[in-house]
Amino acid sequence: MDVNGARAIRDALPDAHVVFVKPPSRAVQTARLRARDPNASPEVIARRLEEADAEEAHADEFDDVLVNDDVETAVAALEAILAAHR
Repeated sequence: MDVNGARAIRDALPDAHVVFVKPPSRAVQTARLRARDPNASPEVIARRLEEADAEEAHADEFDDVLVNDDVETAVAALEAILAAHR
């Protein structure tokens, strides 16, 4: 879900706990984008990174920020965040 979706959730459910998930670095994010779509043009990758920058600029609107460096670690951290706020 993007920032606008999180805002909609917050509007509908004011007590919702929203978590922003971000990559560990721009290099990792770029590599992930290229791995997902090896045929993406440099312009498409650049546009996606610009969109990510715009989204990340709103991370402070979220209750928590989670760095998705490793899937298992990120899931465990998310579970801990959710457990703490139940």
